[in-house]
Amino acid sequence: MSRLLSRWQQPNAEGRTQSVTPESAGWGVRRL
Repeated sequence: MSRLLSRWQQPNAEGRTQSVTPESAGWGVRRL
């Protein structure tokens, strides 16, 4: 699962690290 997390935290077009929270990933907080 850590592999997925690091994939989500790739630099975006502006070169910043974009953190993807469970909500923005479409899971909803209930999955955690």
